Amino acid sequence: MTFSIQSVEHGIAAVASDIVKGAAKIASAIGKVQGAETAVEALTSVIDPSAVAFERAAFASLGVILKAVNDAGAAANAGTVNVTLDSAFVADLRGLWPAIQQAAAAAGLKL
Repeated sequence: MTFSIQSVEHGIAAVASDIVKGAAKIASAIGKVQGAETAVEALTSVIDPSAVAFERAAFASLGVILKAVNDAGAAANAGTVNVTLDSAFVADLRGLWPAIQQAAAAAGLKL
């Protein structure tokens, strides 16, 4: 399975992914030892405070998308699935934008 986004969305996803990857590698090892979400998030937050929010947003977004695909049933096979986001979810995602822009700029990317 291949997902390819060749646009601003791709750049945003790549930057957010890089932020989470660095913190996740360390947090993963600690998580295996401690087995506690709170401890992992605390460590992740020390390494990169924005990584916890990106990780939560990514998994929440994936959950919303997967639910929409599942709820669409056979209609999803037609290739179009509409995803509805409530205003609070949209506000949470918009709240991540400044951190994504800052990380992109630090990586030399223009969004």
